[in-house]
Amino acid sequence: MQPLNTPIPPKAIPVARESLALSDAMHGLQAMTPPNTGMYNSDDGGAMSKPYLNANVTENQELARQNMIQNAQTAAPQAAAGAMGAVRKGVTEQSTQEFRAQEFLNEKMATQLDAAGLGQNLMQINAVMGTDPDRAKFVNDIETSRAMFSGQAPELGAERAQEQYYRR
Repeated sequence: MQPLNTPIPPKAIPVARESLALSDAMHGLQAMTPPNTGMYNSDDGGAMSKPYLNANVTENQELARQNMIQNAQTAAPQAAAGAMGAVRKGVTEQSTQEFRAQEFLNEKMATQLDAAGLGQNLMQINAVMGTDPDRAKFVNDIETSRAMFSGQAPELGAERAQEQYYRR
């Protein structure tokens, strides 16, 4: 079977069809001349123009070819979307695991503090931080100790505590 887009060999063109273009040109009818010599329907290589052949076979082949082309064109975007989905899933699973680990750590710390009785100390610190004169003295003591521990003058720690007091 001859494919649809192959040119007809010149020796297969009948003389009458070949001379029609020349005759039209001599009579000034070039506008009536087709751009090619043309061929008979029986020479077109397809089954759609032949009433004696079943055209379903060639039609199904053409549809299968179009389907294959369409699948190839859409495969890359689908693969990219699938890869992005997999990355999102991985990030979500990792962050969920990190959240659960942090939540477990916080729960374990709270349990240990309660078991050791240190929860009361945290409540005392919270009470001290809530009242203004006690808070200022407490923050001053912490900043002074921090400055001394890092090898600085204690006055620098007191100055930082005072800055924090006025920024609050």
